[in-house]
Amino acid sequence: MVDLHTHTTNSDGSLTPRELVKLAKEQGFSAIAVTDHDTVDGICEARKAGEEYGIETIPGIELSCNYERELHMIGLYINPNYLPLTEKLKELAKNREKRNIKTLEILNSLGMPITVEEVKKIATGNIWGRAHFAKLLCDKGYVASVKEGFQKYLGHGRVAHVNEDRIEPEEAISLIRQAGGVPILAHMHYLKLSPEDLRNLLIRFQKSGLAGAEVIYTEYTPEQTKLYTELVEELGLLKSGGSDFHGAMKPQIPLTPNHLRIPYSFLKEIKNHVRTF
Repeated sequence: MVDLHTHTTNSDGSLTPRELVKLAKEQGFSAIAVTDHDTVDGICEARKAGEEYGIETIPGIELSCNYERELHMIGLYINPNYLPLTEKLKELAKNREKRNIKTLEILNSLGMPITVEEVKKIATGNIWGRAHFAKLLCDKGYVASVKEGFQKYLGHGRVAHVNEDRIEPEEAISLIRQAGGVPILAHMHYLKLSPEDLRNLLIRFQKSGLAGAEVIYTEYTPEQTKLYTELVEELGLLKSGGSDFHGAMKPQIPLTPNHLRIPYSFLKEIKNHVRTF
């Protein structure tokens, strides 16, 4: 079994890259991808841990894109040292900082006094964002859980969600390709599209170089998994899947091979794709 969508302390997870890889090995995974949000900072540590523990470790990233709903693009097998990618990530980090300040101001105006210092204390890496805001709101008793923090305030369309200065989906696809990676559309149910509209969006992205999409994901219903698998197979895209593991930041999502059965055959096809483009 494999997991092709996970996070570490370098973005909004609670385990270091080394701890994540060690846990994956202990849980019996044959491969794991580290796909932190808008950063490649944890890849080197993860790959070294993979060599030490004897588990295949895939360098990845998850890019947050500008779209009318929550849209993220996974990049697998990227070169973390590709200069145009690292330069773009610096730009995105500055944009994220601006969004975070606006989010902070909104939450304060809603009667929840929190500070930048408090949020950054929760964020152990260089990236801080909505998950850390949600955790702080939970710690302070304003919400009962991180999930509620997103549902009430920080999720797409909620009062404290600020959506600007993100990378366009087609640009994300192109950048992942340029960095030697495989672009994968993440958690398609977030888009809340009809089957026909989703099909059209996949075709649109496919023309720009999209290689695959997640057909197995923690929150998918059996019906969604079936639908997404059929769409992806119809369009000749690669199948991918992942837990979206964040550790203690999202305790409802475990890292266990029995939680989601993502076969190694998915990864094998992805690796074949890497060799041919």
